[in-house]
Order: sequence, then C-alpha cells, then structure tokens
Amino acid sequence: MTGRLVSFFRHADFAEGLCPPAAGLVETLAVFKTRTDRFLVYYIVVYPELEYQTPRQEYARLCPDADALRAFLAAMAYPNKWHFAAQILAEVVGDAPSEPAADAPAPPEPPGASAEPD
Repeated sequence: MTGRLVSFFRHADFAEGLCPPAAGLVETLAVFKTRTDRFLVYYIVVYPELEYQTPRQEYARLCPDADALRAFLAAMAYPNKWHFAAQILAEVVGDAPSEPAADAPAPPEPPGASAEPD
C-alpha cells in the first residue's frame, strides 16, 4: 500500500505522577491517505499501569472514506482524545473543530498550564 502522510499527533510526555489511567493513552497517531483515497490510521497506545501487558501497543485501521474516519475517531474512548481528534479531522478532511456543547465538561488543563497571565 502506498500513500502520503496527511496528519500526525504525538502526545507530550506526562510529568511523573500524572500517569494516564489504565485505559491507555494515545501516544502517537498518524493518518495516511492511500492512492485509492482511503485512510490508514496507525496509532500507539501506552498502558503504563498494567504490569501484565506490554506497556505499548500498536494498532492500524483502514477507513474506506472520510465518514468512516470521523466515526472511528468519535468511537475512540481514550482519555486524551480531545487532544487530537479535532486536529486530525481538521487536517485530514477540513472539518473545523467544533465548539463543545454548553453542558459539556471542559477538558483538563495540561500539566503546568495556568489560567493566570504571566
């Protein structure tokens, strides 16, 4: 299969003591567009709290079109999904990041972030 890289996400390392939950955390995600206009999603999930499992798992998913890519990203349940899903869709298919619903909880601030101006 040949294609070109159309989007890439790499999660910054967490400070010690701020490990993600056992559900896993998407560390790296790349989307390639194939010559046949399908989308190959390659991603790495880290599981630092699980001693019995390999701490890093690699996955790949072939989505036949942009709608399937949207559905695949929407179905992801990783706690850092809000870091990458809108960015990936904006870069790959031109979707503008949507505003969160009024009743939706705000995403957590990254470690070291402050609402106070310097």
